[in-house]
Amino acid sequence: MGRLDGKVALITGGARGQGAAEGKRFRAEGAEVYLTDVLVDEGIETAAEIGAKFIEHDVTDSAGMRGSGGAFAYGASKWAVRGMTTSAAQELSPHGIRVNSIHPGIIDTAMVDEFSHKGINESVLERIPMGHYADASEVANLALFLASDESSYCSGSEFVIDGAMTA
Repeated sequence: MGRLDGKVALITGGARGQGAAEGKRFRAEGAEVYLTDVLVDEGIETAAEIGAKFIEHDVTDSAGMRGSGGAFAYGASKWAVRGMTTSAAQELSPHGIRVNSIHPGIIDTAMVDEFSHKGINESVLERIPMGHYADASEVANLALFLASDESSYCSGSEFVIDGAMTA
């Protein structure tokens, strides 16, 4: 018996990296998983590998804990997620629906590799007190906890997993 038996998970950005790790972990725990992404070929392949379903989907810009100069729209959308998390939790809790948000720092995925040639990785790594990037499985384990009944009294919360980068 899995921790997510009888549950359905919709994972955006599920074609690779963090989303794929969460999809794999959720399937292993018994959830029916739907992966969504703009990376159609990779999404179909990942879904087939883990026994999930794939839906093409574009969420455009994504979820953070602090602003960044020169990225006004990005920061505004991140802060909106924080407010929507608490509002949705208050509205939906009477219906048995829990709403939480995960705010990951730098995750060691293919996306990080895209910045290595620009010398960005070294400067970012210096700002992480734990001294390393997170593995995608670490964030997937947090997502698993929040999706499971083990977090039954957690709602309206922000879970930061960034190696103390924003502490």
